[in-house]
Amino acid sequence: MLKPLIYLFFLNVIFACGRDDGNNPVYQEESPTPLNLESVKAAYSNLSLQDRQLNQFLNEINLIPAINQISNKNSAPIIAVLDSGFQLESSAYADRIWQTPDNIDSRCDGSTIGCNTSTYNNGDFHFGNSQISADTAYRCEKKDKACFHGTAVASLALGFNQDDGILGVCPVCRLLPVQITNSQGEISDQAIIGAFKFLSNLKSQGVPVKVVNASFGKFQFSRDVSLALKKLPHVDTMLIVAAAGNENTDQRAYPSSLSNVIAVASTDYSTGQKSNFSNYGPWVGLSAPSGLFDSLRLTASPLFLDGTSFAAPLVAGAAGLILSQDPTMNVDSLKGSLFSSADGNRLYTQNPSYLINMGGQRQALLGKGILNVGFALSGNTGSAVPEQPKRISQGCGSIGLANGQGVVVFIMLLAPLAIMRSKS
Repeated sequence: MLKPLIYLFFLNVIFACGRDDGNNPVYQEESPTPLNLESVKAAYSNLSLQDRQLNQFLNEINLIPAINQISNKNSAPIIAVLDSGFQLESSAYADRIWQTPDNIDSRCDGSTIGCNTSTYNNGDFHFGNSQISADTAYRCEKKDKACFHGTAVASLALGFNQDDGILGVCPVCRLLPVQITNSQGEISDQAIIGAFKFLSNLKSQGVPVKVVNASFGKFQFSRDVSLALKKLPHVDTMLIVAAAGNENTDQRAYPSSLSNVIAVASTDYSTGQKSNFSNYGPWVGLSAPSGLFDSLRLTASPLFLDGTSFAAPLVAGAAGLILSQDPTMNVDSLKGSLFSSADGNRLYTQNPSYLINMGGQRQALLGKGILNVGFALSGNTGSAVPEQPKRISQGCGSIGLANGQGVVVFIMLLAPLAIMRSKS
């Protein structure tokens, strides 16, 4: 059993505090250059002729019908990815990285592209700096696992490059990269708090960040991180999606099991069965597939994108795709759309032992069902299982740790439990 202090890249009760009062400044920027949607749709529709594996993977979440539904509404939702380093020049999203406009004070020292919050300490004016691992993010070698993880997660959520065969869930979304690891690959509670303070500050200036992906976690509950997610202004207006974890246990992982976070379990995309490593429990919100074999062309050597780290961004990308068609949708409606459209029948037909009877009521341990992007986008109702029992929720209080109290925790990227496997 791993020590509970280790953060891993897993590969709503409403209180008065932290609520959005709705009085945000008007955020103005030039409209993003729209993609040629006919070309985008053709790339996904013709996938069965070019990459049968990726086609099967995307069909597992009913993505291709969803792509065919989208229309050009001049909306490019921002998905914040909290992760390791990023290959910022990746063809998957290089031209769709959100950059801070001149009229926005990001409070990230010297940065116009995302933020590195790994050095944040409680009380710092700046939440981080511009050094998104220059040694890896800007010159990211594909064998660099620390950089590869963030790049792969972002690419699954929103990557798109037809020439390179990169087809993520939301090709019209933009990336806001937030690095939470330090140069040793470590992460602290304060780095996570700094990341959400960075996002909260952007939201306070009207920047429409509505989706956050967090493919990491640990077993020990952090009151400070919990309070940050509950008390910081505007964070309650963001849909936070997190990996459930890769230890094949029903022990709660954090932050995924917090009440305002959607925990995502992993299934095998070829069988629909729970991945043998995936965590489970009544705190899981949805399941999504992982196990894609190098179809994103992100690595020099063949690798499997196995782990709940790579299931979570599918849900984050689906949320972004929904917002691209209805940018005014609030977080509760967005979550409701994802939940009500999920395919519970298909998930629990393949995993009957994870739908148990307790006190005469069904308790689902893999969430509402398999993510169904096509149904979520069209507003169709799936076969989602009933509401889960109430999960641990946060209270109100002071955010942050006194200097010296932050527990630095180590990240294990993709191996063995985050599971990145070389092809045998």
